[in-house]
Amino acid sequence: MFFLMKPENMLFYLRMVKKLLLHDIVFSPYLLVEELVFIFLTSLITAFISLLLLQIFDCFRKISTNFSYQKVLRKNHSLIKELKEKAPGTYRHSIHVSKLAMRAAESVRANSSKAFAFSLFHDIGKLKSPDVFIENGRSQTGLDGVFLEGNAKIIRQHVDDGCEIAKRKKLKDEIVEAISQHHGDDRILYVYNKEQERLGNNVDDMRKYTYSGTIPMELESTILMLAGCCEAAVSAMRDADDEVIRNKVEEIFHGKFERKQLDHSKITLEELARIKASFIATLLEEYHSLQKIQKSVLNELIINQSLKLIKLLYFLFLRFYS
Repeated sequence: MFFLMKPENMLFYLRMVKKLLLHDIVFSPYLLVEELVFIFLTSLITAFISLLLLQIFDCFRKISTNFSYQKVLRKNHSLIKELKEKAPGTYRHSIHVSKLAMRAAESVRANSSKAFAFSLFHDIGKLKSPDVFIENGRSQTGLDGVFLEGNAKIIRQHVDDGCEIAKRKKLKDEIVEAISQHHGDDRILYVYNKEQERLGNNVDDMRKYTYSGTIPMELESTILMLAGCCEAAVSAMRDADDEVIRNKVEEIFHGKFERKQLDHSKITLEELARIKASFIATLLEEYHSLQKIQKSVLNELIINQSLKLIKLLYFLFLRFYS
């Protein structure tokens, strides 16, 4: 830009630079220290005021900020501690869903902190009756021992219970909304399919076998809905290979699309493809890690049992020949 100036302007600026260079500047170390202290204190006060304003905004406004989601990321909320203690299976599911959702959100440049927070709290409604949900391992026949309509009511109720608990604990409105949307108004597929097997296609009242929530609208809520279904389906599998896991994720995405659960969501087909790829990568990684752990535990058990057997045979040998 300097070379594009008019000649008279160039001369003016050159004279100004010459005067500045030739001007006697008195250097004072005390003045330098004073300036540095002033800059440090100003930065410190600015940071403190910013944090204070964020806290005030977080407490008195219904809109959540990244600051409020970062607090949730620490996982020390009383509800999460209660979930870990009373419903360990649901807690593990929520942690795995959080990981899935967070990575997927990063892949589409969504708010990963928000997706994590939504996922962490989405199943707190199961705290009302944790034993009836099979993932908690306390009652393997909890949902099979009652009528199908009763099953549907129990499963459907955890969404309403979750919203109630979240409001009582004064969680942010966005988290309450995500809880109400994490199943949309989709069918309760396990119970619905069982009822269809029993009655054929003569299911009288579909409302009994559908969730009472609303279809997700935000990108992060949509990611949560898909992540929850994929994690639950894959974790229920036994001895699944990579192809089976990929097909299951594809089936879930296709089903949600067919049943119009994505109609109100702010999501594009490209984002859906990225989220699906992220889910598959994370699920395969976790599944293979679990297989390695299971093999390691099994090998350790075999070695320990073999050592005990050898000790026993050695002891018997000594007694027999002594």
